[in-house]
Amino acid sequence: MESLPPILDVHHLANLLGMTEAGVRAAIARGDLPGRKIGRRWFVRTADLSSLFDSAAVEARERRAEPQFRAISDGVPWSKEELEAAGD
Repeated sequence: MESLPPILDVHHLANLLGMTEAGVRAAIARGDLPGRKIGRRWFVRTADLSSLFDSAAVEARERRAEPQFRAISDGVPWSKEELEAAGD
């Protein structure tokens, strides 16, 4: 994010993220984006946004590292015959 200004307003942030301005304001209100209100306008520091993306990337890597399956419990029918018998 080297070429971005140090502070972005809602309009510029919406264009950057491909969101509507209302969506950006809602994300700030939910705490999903770190924003500050000055007067009647909301702003986001580029450094805060950069940190947010860095932490999101770390979380995504951690999720990919976790097993994507769940344990099979006893008594769960898996074969065609077991499924048909369970339906009776």
